[in-house]
Amino acid sequence: MVNATTTFTFYLSAAIIAGIAVGVLAGVVLIGAAVTAIVQLSFRYNRLKSAIREKLHDLNAGKEAPVILTKSDELNKILLEIDELASALNNNIKKNAIQKENLATILENTQFAIIALNKDKTVRVSNSTAKKLFKFNYDYRPIGEVVRDLEFNSKLKECLTSRVDTVFDMTTHNGDILEVKIIPTNAEKIDCIITAQVVTKTRNLLKEKQDFFVNASHELNTPLTSVMGYCELLKKEKKYNAKFIEEIFSQSQRMHSLISDMLSLSKLEGTEQSIASQENVEIYALVGGVVNGLMPKASDKKIKLKLESSGKEQFLNAEKEKLTALVSNLVDNAIKYTKSSGEVVVSLNSDDNGALKLTVADTGIGIPQEHLSRIFERFYRVDPSRHDSSGTGLGLAIVKHICNLYSYKLDIKSTVSKGTEIEIIF
Repeated sequence: MVNATTTFTFYLSAAIIAGIAVGVLAGVVLIGAAVTAIVQLSFRYNRLKSAIREKLHDLNAGKEAPVILTKSDELNKILLEIDELASALNNNIKKNAIQKENLATILENTQFAIIALNKDKTVRVSNSTAKKLFKFNYDYRPIGEVVRDLEFNSKLKECLTSRVDTVFDMTTHNGDILEVKIIPTNAEKIDCIITAQVVTKTRNLLKEKQDFFVNASHELNTPLTSVMGYCELLKKEKKYNAKFIEEIFSQSQRMHSLISDMLSLSKLEGTEQSIASQENVEIYALVGGVVNGLMPKASDKKIKLKLESSGKEQFLNAEKEKLTALVSNLVDNAIKYTKSSGEVVVSLNSDDNGALKLTVADTGIGIPQEHLSRIFERFYRVDPSRHDSSGTGLGLAIVKHICNLYSYKLDIKSTVSKGTEIEIIF
């Protein structure tokens, strides 16, 4: 009995020891497997980290080295994706570098001085032309220190407040005349762009041309006045051919009008960069006065001329003489090219955005579409043989110059044999 118990105890102990040994061995195997997995993961991590580091180094050096593959398909897939992303990034960097170089080349070789201002009115970017013209050496200076001109800084303040492009002339300390343009932007960091160029020669030539027209007009008007005066006297003498005398008088009047229009156009060209003598002009009264003044001319041709407006007072800040010339030329031109029994309608109202709008519509001969882009050129006629030859050919050119002077929007629509509509938004 004792021997049996001893034997049982022995086998039980052996079984326990064997179980423990098997457990330990299994644990060792599992630990070994875990260590192996960790080593493999660490290798992959280090290989991946090394590959990324190499790609970044290549990108920084501007090189495109081929990817070195491993025996692991999963790692190779990741490495190839990294290589693809790195190549795309490298291409974008190259494109940006080329664009930057192109922009720098353009800025440095343009004849215009170009300055970009930050929101705090400091110079963000400028080209060498600007630095030379305004005599400064580096950016990030307040614009008031770069351009020490009261008129310039006043115009800049007005422009940045109104957010409307501004063009004006300014004279430097050495007597040069600069044409300056300020363009507000909607960019996040750049508030506006300033361009400037020297236009001294152009302005001097323009002044010489104006002086020529003034002197020539005076010299031509004197004999023309005499010719028209003598024609008036000859009309009273029945022994002379009244038809010939009337023709001489009519052509003299036309030449007088031509000289006056050329002089007006010359003056307008000289004031396009600076507006002076402005006042608050009540536009409804002005348009009404022009329409009433041209009623006799419309009646002579049996043309119905009418004015449509709300009649509400509204003022424009402009030169009264120029506004009168603008409206007068538009209405007179409409009457001139509308046949008898036709109609000319002048309307003055607000558009959908609340802006004041002047429209002159007629039922005249109309203008072919291919001529509309040139109709505001001086002396341009669509068909001289068909049109009334009593005009000077400068009326619409004067209208366009006045619109440019005040930045009015000018638009024209026309259909042959149906009529023309010219619209101005103030």
